[in-house]
Amino acid sequence: MDNYSNARDLAELGFLQQALEEAGLPCRLLEPTGDVPIPALLAAPDADDESGERYLTFTFVPLDDEDIGDIRLLQIYTVVAPVVASQARAGLAELLMAVNSRLPLGHFSLNDAGGAVLPLRMGRRRREQTA
Repeated sequence: MDNYSNARDLAELGFLQQALEEAGLPCRLLEPTGDVPIPALLAAPDADDESGERYLTFTFVPLDDEDIGDIRLLQIYTVVAPVVASQARAGLAELLMAVNSRLPLGHFSLNDAGGAVLPLRMGRRRREQTA
């Protein structure tokens, strides 16, 4: 990604960080690195006794401006507790496949540890840039 896109994403994630922290949710803004080349915001909702620590990760999905120049997608990723019992995984996987077939963006899945995973993408049109 170019420096302008990273700076814009960092600024917008910074506004989100401020709002979440004002609501009492601890956050950490991560700048791009060689391993993760896009900015990310990590938010840590209260842990519960069953699932331990949980995180919400906010990132903007990198899109080629030539392909979809007027749209920006904010992706929110989290693992949803509780862990799914092994005997219920097949039925839940079938249900998630049916739900995913009706979603325009994002999807639900199961991870190897048996947790349900929710990556959600929300789109919005970019504001017109003025010179």
